[in-house]
Amino acid sequence: MARAVLDSAALAVLWPALRDFLGTWLLQPGEGPRVQALLEERLAAIASDTTCGTLAGHEALRIIEDTLVSARVVAGRFGEPAVYVGTVRDATGLHFRTVRVIVLAEGHLPSIAREDPVVPDAVREALSASGRPALLGSLPTAADRALEDLHVLDVVIRNAVDRVALSAPRLDVERSQRESSSVILEAAAALGRPNRVTGERGATIPDLASLRRDAFAPAREAATLFRRHRPLGDPS
Repeated sequence: MARAVLDSAALAVLWPALRDFLGTWLLQPGEGPRVQALLEERLAAIASDTTCGTLAGHEALRIIEDTLVSARVVAGRFGEPAVYVGTVRDATGLHFRTVRVIVLAEGHLPSIAREDPVVPDAVREALSASGRPALLGSLPTAADRALEDLHVLDVVIRNAVDRVALSAPRLDVERSQRESSSVILEAAAALGRPNRVTGERGATIPDLASLRRDAFAPAREAATLFRRHRPLGDPS
């Protein structure tokens, strides 16, 4: 498959090869529709098109990826017990009994504010302040996008009924150390937990040491205890 992509194989050739690869090697649940069958319904028509079928390389992969991301499997009815896995933004407007937000590391949520090099924030603010109705609210700045991330997270947390869990990794995918997101710090300040050792109330805004002692350590101990009583398998 990789060689076909590097050799710039057209979508008309690439998709049938990927379809056969998925059918042969992809581990799938015992019940439910097959992944290759779901994709075949849409990609077969695209690959057979005289224009779209000639797309090759990364453009062909992008077509397959967009089709895969937008695919939906209908199972059950709305309101039945289910587990939803997705981005925080896609969960906006949905109600859950329990919500867990992962990867709350620095730079992930809120995202790192990067200015548009073509239309920088200063130009956007000047255009928005010009009073032209067509420009008002149509040119968000980098800070606006970071603030929107926080607003989306706020809506998702408010729509949780029973429990909310926030977690931050100590290492990223590149195995480098990452600091916790400011969201974790604000949540700890809102909870205002006392000193776990002395019981005294600490500062309004906790430092890193108190955050580890009163938030991270109890959470890890609770997770270890839970897994000890409910092991994943017999070897555990």
